[in-house]
Amino acid sequence: MRKPNPNPWIDDQLRGVTVPGGLARRLRNVALADENAVDDELRRVPVPPALRRRLRSAAAVDDAGLDALLRDVPVPYRVVMRLRATPGYRLKLRRIAGWVAAASLLAAIGLSYFGAAVGILIATLPPVTQPPPDLDWHLDWELLSDATETSLNLVQLPPSDSGPGAVPSIAGPPVELPEPPEPSTLLAGPPPRPPSLLDGFALLGDGLPGGADPLLDVTVHRWGPLGAHAPFDDPPGWHEAQALRARGIPAPTATGFDSSILIRYGVFPFVPTAADESLRKVSVPLDVGTASFELTRRTVAEGRLPPPDRVRTEEFLAAVDYDFPKPDGKALRLSLFGGPSPFAPGRFLLQGGVQAAEVAPVPRPPVHLILAVDATAGAHWEQRRSMLRGAVANLGRRLEPDDRISLVAYHRTAEVLATHAGPNDVERLLEAVGRIAGQPATNPGAGLAAAYSLAYDSGESSRKAKPLVVLLTKGLPDLPLSELARIERHLAEAAQEGIHLHVVDTRATPDSLNLQLRGFAEAGGGRLWAADDPRRFAWALREAMTGQPQAVAESVHLSVRFDPKAVGFYRLLGHEPGAKTMETASLLHSGQSSTVLFDVGLRQGLSAGDVLATAELAWREPGTGSIERETVVLRHGDLPATWIEAAPPWQAAVAVAEAGELLRGSVYTQLRPRPGTIAGVAEWLEQLDSEVWEEPSFRDFAEIVHRAIRARPSRGGPIR
Repeated sequence: MRKPNPNPWIDDQLRGVTVPGGLARRLRNVALADENAVDDELRRVPVPPALRRRLRSAAAVDDAGLDALLRDVPVPYRVVMRLRATPGYRLKLRRIAGWVAAASLLAAIGLSYFGAAVGILIATLPPVTQPPPDLDWHLDWELLSDATETSLNLVQLPPSDSGPGAVPSIAGPPVELPEPPEPSTLLAGPPPRPPSLLDGFALLGDGLPGGADPLLDVTVHRWGPLGAHAPFDDPPGWHEAQALRARGIPAPTATGFDSSILIRYGVFPFVPTAADESLRKVSVPLDVGTASFELTRRTVAEGRLPPPDRVRTEEFLAAVDYDFPKPDGKALRLSLFGGPSPFAPGRFLLQGGVQAAEVAPVPRPPVHLILAVDATAGAHWEQRRSMLRGAVANLGRRLEPDDRISLVAYHRTAEVLATHAGPNDVERLLEAVGRIAGQPATNPGAGLAAAYSLAYDSGESSRKAKPLVVLLTKGLPDLPLSELARIERHLAEAAQEGIHLHVVDTRATPDSLNLQLRGFAEAGGGRLWAADDPRRFAWALREAMTGQPQAVAESVHLSVRFDPKAVGFYRLLGHEPGAKTMETASLLHSGQSSTVLFDVGLRQGLSAGDVLATAELAWREPGTGSIERETVVLRHGDLPATWIEAAPPWQAAVAVAEAGELLRGSVYTQLRPRPGTIAGVAEWLEQLDSEVWEEPSFRDFAEIVHRAIRARPSRGGPIR
């Protein structure tokens, strides 16, 4: 007869582990039962044979022997997380933190004594005078040696007190020049430039190509060298941990909301509508970012899956356009759709969709848009490149025949990658964007100088186009105040000549914009935007080019109320609270579509006229400040018999949400008769309505799904 287990603690830990197989079928039968019934069903789940044999052989051994046998048994990820929360582990962490704090204090004291000793030593030594280092001596010598012998003597050079490394004014007192280099060096010129990513664009216009002669660059003579080389890098892989700002709506505190599911699994639980009056109505934000989707796009392209805790379902839903019915004489239009779930038999998915009107274009002069992109490697470089690719693709569909785009990438130096690209050259421009490689230093002055050089010297193809410079950056290095003031002075001079600067900060929020970047934008006669996804960047570019505000509705509120007579329970997909909660009021832009999705369980015996949900949309008109409202009711008779008959926007949203739930490891994707898989989503995509595939953003999503099938698990663990 087998002896009882001498360590009941093991049983306690194993009871909370999600076990596949028969567990899903048992839980389906006791979904609405109490905790004791669920525990009884969990105890009947068969123990894996390998573990049973080890435990059976360990009945008569001591604790040390039992530990040795259990050491080879794989521990589930969720058990590890529970063990880390035990007092012993926390005590260990506190001890380690104490040792680290003590070591840091000793190091700080030692460094302070060392610094004081070095300061005393330096003070006792005689001063050593040496000329300041020149950032680009070869270039300055060419400018000074040839200035009086060429047409450059017609250009007024900057004064000599404009900063380190500046070119002295010819009109000033005589200046002793250093000995010139060997004639052979002057004839040879700078080292040969490697082939540009877009050498073919040299045929698009007659402006300065990427390797133009600096002696013909009017900006160099007007401004002199700007900025400085400064390391401005982040550790590799940092974007996975820091690029996302987890936000969500607050969890209800009413009786009936099982917060333990949210705490344990990180997803909203099913909410019974009959438990409390306050649980029947949900307010959901519409304007959410897409950083999680962009992170997934980058990681699957590298052959690995994103960390599950970095995937947010609502950001996946926000990354796709759904082509909802267009507004009829209003700024916004609200729609409700529904259909039977293709993944969870017996349940239904309800979708609320909001479509913003397009801002009517107005006649405008042609624009020569010059994009100066911060290509500094680090945490946010891939995010900036994704934003640039998406914004250029979006903008390319709205270019006028005479509009032109030029592209400058800067890091340690600046390189002109494209000049005067027209509406028919967008695909080649996107290919060049994809091949830009980040470098571990930044020189914003060089990027601005190269961009303004193209603005000052527009080719024949852009003579009638108004030059406009847009700086896409993650911030500025620590430049001296004198250098910042000099750059702002040059930007202000260019603004007086009709060349304006707009700045887009990818690391800021509207409430925390960089003050130095704000100074650049104000000096350049433009605006400063905060954008963390391609759509916001595209709206900023469109507003800069057209001068038309792209926001069509402010303070947008969407609330959905479920009728307890028809809906027994529901679950909101995504929007779980994270590091900070999110305001439910949103700002919607031209042509933007937003959606929310609910997984619901309907009661039996419903008629076609029974109301399932009522959605109310309220917003404020930006121009007049008037409040507008719209209400839509979804009845049981509005639901199709099968998901194949459901509306195309509903089909697209269901596919996107299912992929997001799987990638984040939602427990509800496993508690089904047939647990979901990414490969299953890919197969289901082939059955969708052909109208769904007409949307480019959905085709991008489908490509991510197919790449995720072949990707390896992330360092955060496999998808559960």
